[in-house]
Amino acid sequence: MLCLLTGSLRAADPAAEIASFSEFKKIDLKKLTGGEILAERGAVMDFPRGISFQTCFVVDRPAKATVELLPFWDATPHVAKLGVYQNVCFTQVDEKTFERLALDPEKRSMKRLIERTRGATPERADIQLNFNEFALLQSCLNAAGADAPKDKDQSVEAFQHFWAKLLKSRWEQFHAGGFEALPTYDASRSKFSVSSEVQSLLACEQNIVKRFEGLLTETPFQSKTSPPPKPTTYYWALSEVNKTANPSLGAVYVKAFPDHWKIVDVTFYSSGDYFTSMVFYELWPVTVENKEYTLIWRMDMVSAPSLAFTKGVDMMVAGGIMLQEVKKVVRAFQQDAAKPDPAKQR
Repeated sequence: MLCLLTGSLRAADPAAEIASFSEFKKIDLKKLTGGEILAERGAVMDFPRGISFQTCFVVDRPAKATVELLPFWDATPHVAKLGVYQNVCFTQVDEKTFERLALDPEKRSMKRLIERTRGATPERADIQLNFNEFALLQSCLNAAGADAPKDKDQSVEAFQHFWAKLLKSRWEQFHAGGFEALPTYDASRSKFSVSSEVQSLLACEQNIVKRFEGLLTETPFQSKTSPPPKPTTYYWALSEVNKTANPSLGAVYVKAFPDHWKIVDVTFYSSGDYFTSMVFYELWPVTVENKEYTLIWRMDMVSAPSLAFTKGVDMMVAGGIMLQEVKKVVRAFQQDAAKPDPAKQR
């Protein structure tokens, strides 16, 4: 757990170390402490649904304190910029863990999620479900009398209940058996497996996989133990993706090394628009003008169905938009991490 991590020794040259494996060959710590964010799209993947980005930046906070904050960071105060409505971390589950999910039909993105859920069928769905999860949806609607709802509040409550139960079910499956235990997205004309999407992304970044091997072997990415290793924290989130509210589930894994830390954050369920995402971090303690900072390298990898049909200039535009969204998240984290007591619980 993060609270048990001890301080780390200073690396001889963290900037040079990051430059040795990343897209960033010139890293000026003074510019980064002044607010610069280095950002580059990764090389084109040999995987049509995949894309990656790298960023490098500095946080005005000592490294150990940054490591304690990052996995539990609460992004909801930045909802206007980041579209994160709810963000809940947990290590243990009780009856209230997922029932806190709240849908407000007055918000367009949440209304769109409700409409997509209501209109989903086993033959065609604009949300990512397994065929067997339609029985759960129908059960929740019937229990609330909302299959032909006249009561608006009753209808919203039924959809909230469905999404809370679905997130809990998906979490139970991942908690017990890792990626391989997750049901496929097959409630449409195609079938996709989160496990295979994750492995396809990793196969395109073998140098990063090798660099993170000391962490990945202790996670469901590479460990074959049953049940799989527990993360530092699980989380569920309700955020806006492509103008639609998106319930999602993820896990964060943290490991301390002699002179730095590594973190991997994986989304193992998303209700729409993308199949999975992973964020790899390296965090290094640095001192600039006698002040302690954290130097962070970050790589985002995303698997999204729309990317398979996006080529040429359109792909460049889509990649640029995604990279700007990543930079918004980085900037928001920088702002919060610089505060004496930033909000942590998601």
